[in-house]
Amino acid sequence: MKRIIKISVTVLLVSFLFGCSSSADTKDNEYLSKIDETFEGKNLEQAKQEVSELLSTFKPFVSFNKTFDRESEYIAKEDEVYEPEFIKDSVFVKKAMNQFESQIVFKQSFNEYKNKVKLEFKNDSEKELVKLPEHIKQKISPKVIYYKNGTQKDKDFEDYTITGLGMEDSFGKMSFIDSIQLNYKVKYVSAFDEVEISKDTQELDYEKGKIIIEDLKDNYIYFKTSDTIKSPVKIQAYNEGGKPLDNVAYSYSGAEKSVSEERIEKLVNFLENLKEKLIDEDFASMDDLKSYFKKNVSAFDYFKDEDGYFHRYLYFKGNIDKVKLYFPTETKLKNISFTAVNDTKFGDKIMMPVNDSVLFFNNKLEKNLSVKNTDQDQLSETFFEDDEYYYHYDFIKKRIDTLLVYKLKVFENGLAAIQENTSNDDYELLSADNVKLSNEKFEYLYEKGNVLFGERDDKYYFISSSGKEKLLKDVTSFKEMYDDNFCIIFNKEGEKGIINHLGKIIAPIKYADVNDFSEGIACLENSRGFYGGVDKNGKVVIPFKYNESFEFKNGLALVELEYVKKVIDKTGKIVIGSSDTEQNPESVEELKEGETVYFMFKGKKYDSKGKLVVE
Repeated sequence: MKRIIKISVTVLLVSFLFGCSSSADTKDNEYLSKIDETFEGKNLEQAKQEVSELLSTFKPFVSFNKTFDRESEYIAKEDEVYEPEFIKDSVFVKKAMNQFESQIVFKQSFNEYKNKVKLEFKNDSEKELVKLPEHIKQKISPKVIYYKNGTQKDKDFEDYTITGLGMEDSFGKMSFIDSIQLNYKVKYVSAFDEVEISKDTQELDYEKGKIIIEDLKDNYIYFKTSDTIKSPVKIQAYNEGGKPLDNVAYSYSGAEKSVSEERIEKLVNFLENLKEKLIDEDFASMDDLKSYFKKNVSAFDYFKDEDGYFHRYLYFKGNIDKVKLYFPTETKLKNISFTAVNDTKFGDKIMMPVNDSVLFFNNKLEKNLSVKNTDQDQLSETFFEDDEYYYHYDFIKKRIDTLLVYKLKVFENGLAAIQENTSNDDYELLSADNVKLSNEKFEYLYEKGNVLFGERDDKYYFISSSGKEKLLKDVTSFKEMYDDNFCIIFNKEGEKGIINHLGKIIAPIKYADVNDFSEGIACLENSRGFYGGVDKNGKVVIPFKYNESFEFKNGLALVELEYVKKVIDKTGKIVIGSSDTEQNPESVEELKEGETVYFMFKGKKYDSKGKLVVE
C-alpha cells in the first residue's frame, strides 16, 4: 500500500509540473483537488520518508542538466542534420482514425475475481497504436460490453480502463466477455498561427504579448515570449537554404530542455524545504502538511518568471537563419466506434491468482481446485514446474502429483512429452491428464506453430492432439508459417508443400516456393516458375500464370503477367489494369506516400482498395 501511495504522489507532482500549458489560475488546478486523496492513510513519518525518496529521484536531474550547458558552435553545411517539415495535426489524425480498419481482438484473463482485458490487432499482436505527438490526445473507452450469457452493459464504467494496445487492463468483475464496442477519441489542433522570427525580425508582437530574440548565433538561439502567450506546439528552425534543422533537445509537448530544468529545479527546492520542515516537526498533523502542500504548490507559477517572460534556450544541428513557432488557435474532437471480439482460447481449466492462492475454474467459472501460492510456473493447463520437479494437477481427484522425470515439454495441441532419466532418452507422449499414450517413443519432437512432428528412425510423423501418429512420406524438414495452424514441409529435392494442424496436406510437396498466407491466400510458385494462389483448404483460387510472387492487402494484389502489372481481387478478376487481350497493354504503377499505397493507371490514381481518387 505504501508503494502505491508513493507512486501516486510522484505522478501528481510531475503531472502538475509538466501537464499545464498556460499560466491559468492554479488555485483551480485539477491536480490540487487530488491532494487529499493522494495523502489518504499516511502519517507524518511516512510523508518524510517519501519526500526523501522523491528528492533522490529528482535531484540528479538538476546536476545532470547543469552539465549539459554548452556554447554555440558553427556547423559545416555538410554536417548539418535535417528533420521533416512540420506536419499539421490533421495528417496524424487521419492515420489514427484509419488504423482500426484492421480488426481488433482481445485476450481475457482473470485476477482477484476481476476481468483482465488486453487489446491487440488480430493478425499482429506486436503492432501498436499509431504514434501521435504528445499534444494530440487519444483515448479508448468502452461503450457497450456484450457477455457470453447474453447480457450487456452500457454505463457505469468507472472500474473499466483501456490504457492502450498490449496492456492488461482491469475490466469489471469476473465473467466471460463475448465482445466490446469501444469508442476511440482524438483531440487535436485543427488550426495554427505560424509566427516567424529571424535575424531580420528579432522582435514582434503576438497575442497582446511579445516574442523577442535575445541571442542567435550559429546553432544556438535564446528567445523569450511573454508569459501571457501559450506554449507553441512546435518550434522549427531553418538554415539559410530553407531546410528544417534537427533539434538537439525537443519535445512535442512544448516543454523544451530549458523548461524542464526550470521546473525540476523549483520542485527540488520545494521538496528540500518540505523535508526540513518535516525533520523539524513543524507540522502538528497530516492536515497541516496537506494545507502547506496546497498553499505552496498553488503559489508556484511554472510558466512565469520574475520579468514576465518565459525563456527558451535551444540548440539545433545546423546554423539557424530563422525559426517558426506554431501556436494552436483551434482544437477539434474526432471519434469513431469499433468492436473488439474475444480471441482467448479458453481451455477446460482456467487459472486465477488471488491474494494467497491460485484458484482453478472450469469453463463455467465453477471452482474445482485451490492451491496455496508456490514458486511453481505454469507450463500448461495441468502441468507445472519449479526449480526441482515437474507437477501434474489432477482436477478430478483434486490432488497434485510430482513427476520424477528428467525433462517435461508441453505443446500447443495439449500433449506433453517426457524424457525419463537423461537427455539421451527418447520422448514418451503424455495426455493432458498425465496418461501415457503409446509404447512408441520419438528420438526428437518438433513443434512448428500448432503443428507437432516426431522423428523416429529417420522418418517423420505428424502427431495429432490425441497422440495419434501419421507417417509423412518423403518429408525431410519443415518450416513455420505466419499462421500457426499451417506449416511448410520439404522433400529431399527441396520441393515444398503445406500441412495444417490437423495433419492434412493441403498443398502437395511439388512447389518451388511457398509464401505465407495473406488474407487467406498463400502465393505458391510451381515447377515452371509461374505463381498462383491457394486458400486454406488447398483450393487453387488464383491460377498459376503470373511472373512474380504477390500478396493480398485490402482484398487486392499487384501481379505481373507477361511483364505487365495489374491489380486483381481474390477471384483473379482484374480490378485495375489492362485486360489480357489488349494488344498494347499498360502496366499499373504502385506508389507509396509515407505508409499510404496508391496505384496509377493511365494517368488515374486509385487508393489501396481500388477506388478512384478524385484530386
